[in-house]
Amino acid sequence: MSGPERRDPPSLEAFVAALRARKPQIVEGWLEVCRRYFPAAVEGAGDAFRASLDADVEANLAAFEDPEAKAIGGRARGWYTAAVDRGLSAEVLLATAAESREVILDAALAVHAEGVPFASHGIRRLMAVQSEIGMILDEVYRGRAERAEAAARVFESVTYHSPDCIGVARMDGIVVYANPAFEELLGYPIVGRDLVELTLPADREYLTQEVKRRLLETGSWSGLLRYAHADGSPIEAHVTAFLVRDEQGNPTARCAILRDMAPLRRAEEERRKLQEEVIAAQRAALQELSTPLVPIAQGVVVMPLVGAIDAARADRMLGALLEGIVGQSARLAILDVTAVKGVDAQVAEALLGAARAARLVGAEVVLTGIQPAVAQSIVEIGADLGTIATMSTLGEGIRYALGRARARG
Repeated sequence: MSGPERRDPPSLEAFVAALRARKPQIVEGWLEVCRRYFPAAVEGAGDAFRASLDADVEANLAAFEDPEAKAIGGRARGWYTAAVDRGLSAEVLLATAAESREVILDAALAVHAEGVPFASHGIRRLMAVQSEIGMILDEVYRGRAERAEAAARVFESVTYHSPDCIGVARMDGIVVYANPAFEELLGYPIVGRDLVELTLPADREYLTQEVKRRLLETGSWSGLLRYAHADGSPIEAHVTAFLVRDEQGNPTARCAILRDMAPLRRAEEERRKLQEEVIAAQRAALQELSTPLVPIAQGVVVMPLVGAIDAARADRMLGALLEGIVGQSARLAILDVTAVKGVDAQVAEALLGAARAARLVGAEVVLTGIQPAVAQSIVEIGADLGTIATMSTLGEGIRYALGRARARG
């Protein structure tokens, strides 16, 4: 006994051919639907948009011989994804899909009315394909919604834990979101309040006039504003404000990121004080090290000078020299200028002043380390070293001083 007779599926070749003959009318109908819902995209694309619709109709016809409708499914997915990325709403796309389906269904019903063989089977296949397209639209929007939800969770987590104050307000200035740092800074709940109420009265005109104008003109603003704490004390904050816009470029919200300036001010003050302390310590150390007085024999001291000599250092040099001469009962002091960066009129005057002051306390000054360039500078500025003994090297000066000390002894 043989099994049930297997029947081949009916051929839809005639039905597809009849629909293809109506392709210009289907394309025109779809074009009219698109013009109604997004005219700018249709007019902007020109003939390319009509050609794309023609390819879409052909993909629908090819689906009659493709059980999985891969071609039309791929085109529909790409088209809907691009439309969603352009910001078209679900309502617009659903309406477009429904009316486009009516256009091709009307053509299929006309083919059925003509008595084309197996037209009923063709219509059922057409509805199955359109149902698949609807599922693709649902999948695209579901994926977008899931991504938006994930992004919203990340945003919420970041803003909630941010140490900076973050707030969002409507365009009329009413706060709709504030993270914990913002409300902690001001000391009271601020959602539902007007942004202007949060600032000090003295800053409100600037906020409503200048800040708002710049924000609307350029889309962003950055600067300092003062806010009022719950206890009435002022809070200075650095504010970065910007607009959020919709797909058409219209502003929909005002956002702001605030940073309390008080910790920054305190840190700056601490850095300034620390810098002043370091500079003072360095100055004291330099004062101690820059003019050392070294005794080398009974009644003989050496003062090596290093670097530049300004008025303040000349005074310190003179004070150290006189104190050393008196303290050491020195009769001869050697000033070594080998490492002095340059000898100008001020330096020469300081050296002459040191020699005159040393003579007043009973000591002779010997100047050593005069290099050719330094000697030329002294001549060019016309400095008169008078009775100061000069030696080219410190060694020569020490030998001279020791010889003088022995002669006196």
